[in-house]
Amino acid sequence: GIVITDIPQAHNTQAPVTMYLALRDEGIFQSTNGGTQWIPLKNGVSNDVISSIAAIENTVFVGTNRGLYRLDSGVWNNLQLDTPRSVYSLAVSENNLYVGTGPDTTDIPPPKTGETFPISKSNFIKIFHSADFGASWTDITPQKKLRGTHKQVGITVLPVGNTVLALSMTHWRSTDGGKNWTQLGEDPHMSLNRSLPATGGNDTTFYRAGAFGLHRTTDAGDSWHFFMSGMLGTTLSDLVIFNNIFYAFTGYEVYQSTDDGQSWKKVWIDDLENPFNLGSNFRSKAKWVIENGNLYFIHGVNGTQLKIYRASTDGNTLIPLQNIPVIDGKKTDSEGDYIRLIPQISPESELKPDGVAVTNDVFYVEYKRRLLKWKIGDPNWTNTGFTDSTLLFDQEAKKGIKIAGAGETLYVGKRNGKLFQSFDAGNTWKDITSSLPLQYTHFKMIVFVGTSLYVATDNGVIISQNGEHWRVITDNTGISPIIDKFVVDDNKVYGISNTGLYRLHTHGKSERITAEVPNRTNAIAIANGKLYSATFDSGIFHISLEEY
Repeated sequence: GIVITDIPQAHNTQAPVTMYLALRDEGIFQSTNGGTQWIPLKNGVSNDVISSIAAIENTVFVGTNRGLYRLDSGVWNNLQLDTPRSVYSLAVSENNLYVGTGPDTTDIPPPKTGETFPISKSNFIKIFHSADFGASWTDITPQKKLRGTHKQVGITVLPVGNTVLALSMTHWRSTDGGKNWTQLGEDPHMSLNRSLPATGGNDTTFYRAGAFGLHRTTDAGDSWHFFMSGMLGTTLSDLVIFNNIFYAFTGYEVYQSTDDGQSWKKVWIDDLENPFNLGSNFRSKAKWVIENGNLYFIHGVNGTQLKIYRASTDGNTLIPLQNIPVIDGKKTDSEGDYIRLIPQISPESELKPDGVAVTNDVFYVEYKRRLLKWKIGDPNWTNTGFTDSTLLFDQEAKKGIKIAGAGETLYVGKRNGKLFQSFDAGNTWKDITSSLPLQYTHFKMIVFVGTSLYVATDNGVIISQNGEHWRVITDNTGISPIIDKFVVDDNKVYGISNTGLYRLHTHGKSERITAEVPNRTNAIAIANGKLYSATFDSGIFHISLEEY
């Protein structure tokens, strides 16, 4: 952080400005000439990890992994709060200093799944208050102890006047400076990163940054809402437009926009098994699918459970499909020994978005290299018999199979570039790779447009109306563009890659609309004559298609 002291009065703007800049691993620096020159202040904190900095009038405090320090005549003096503790949060309101502390975890390796820190008094998160510049301290920790159970669990203290919020995996509020506390609720997302900034506007309005965007409360912490309207930088895993409503998945939560992406609100997930209303857990993948007038949101949970939600009639809620059977995680004889090697490549129980399709109310998903299917109402998942045992150690191998379906017709591309066809909903399969008119290594995407099948590879795009006769799509120079993502609008097909945006035609031709494309496109969608590109971490861009 950075603090400024000795701010000049308006009538004397030539007076010096003293600034203090705290860097996590480099220490604290002071400037007495408005930032022109910086002097390191390492006396006392040379080997500490800096977490925070604050000032009351001209007295500067810094929090570190080894405790709290106050700058006295150029020397950092350690202020004993309790036993030696790491400072997670440091905040000032008027002459009141609040410090959130806990165990020093900077040198502790991340715990394995299911493990926690040993329970001891030193592991409890505590909050201290001082009204005399750190000369004396009062422990104002809420009565119920705030015990750290994960390497990155911390606490953020936000005071404004007599209102104090304490944000950890449990949120607390005090309206009398920390003497009495009210428990507000739980927030497991705080465990993701305790160092993200937060601030208070007044005694009811506070802001905090999360791993996936900015949140605001206007009721002193009773509720928080996403506060990113008009801001770029949100991570976007997938984007779809359904009934002129934009739906975005951030890898963490689901949002919608009814004004072409200008503003967003969180989509409520009507699921009692999802008390924190997450779109997915942090490491999961998810997939939007439009089928037969329905919008589905599909993601995996805990490896063996698939969650499928359907958008409500008004589009404001995702409603879970009921009685979805658990996917059988046991190995079958047909899988062979390769299954033991697969965890070295990627988590094979994780949902792979390209390995998902829905047609005729039948859901097809890849799980542990097998293609499984489930029809709404069936008691179990069925193994289609399709297995991809390809052992490839590259990024394409980790992405999974590619699949497209229309009615009972399915096309599935293996990781090694083999294309298979089924006309009976996956009961029987035929390898049609030898009939393809293109040399390539792997698939990028497969999609149906009406009865036409478009197949994007790392060496171009091929198209077929019946699965028997194929043609290569080329531009006016005879070169087949490399396409990463397809999108369809009234049977018009567009493709995007790092070389441009293309319009693809069923007669085998393509035309490049523009060579300028956003970087790292995760998904594309079309609405109201515009094509929208959702990037990995730079927001959503659009281009008009009216002249194309």
